[in-house]
Amino acid sequence: MKAKTIKVTLYSGRHEIPGDPDPIYRDFKFRNFKPIPADSPVEGFEDMVDYLLNQLNTQEKLYLYIYVTGLTPALTDFLSKALPKANANRNHKIILLHYNRKRKEYEEQVVTRIP
Repeated sequence: MKAKTIKVTLYSGRHEIPGDPDPIYRDFKFRNFKPIPADSPVEGFEDMVDYLLNQLNTQEKLYLYIYVTGLTPALTDFLSKALPKANANRNHKIILLHYNRKRKEYEEQVVTRIP
């Protein structure tokens, strides 16, 4: 079974990213460390977080690539919601993409167990 691939960025406009993927979050409230989700690219979902968590609820094989472009609290907020869903389904992988300044490219970090 071929995996469905979704590529997103934590926040847009912080780094140059190939393909200009949709952001997960649009803002961050430092007062209470609360990330504000971006609008969903698909009608029928409350926001981007809701859309991505819904995709992780499916049985379809899914690889979710996240360009890490923002604040650690925002990343941990999303991963705390997404990892339990991804790990419950061995068909899913969440892959973080970190920019390597020396090599001038993104490097992958798989944060879900590998089936």
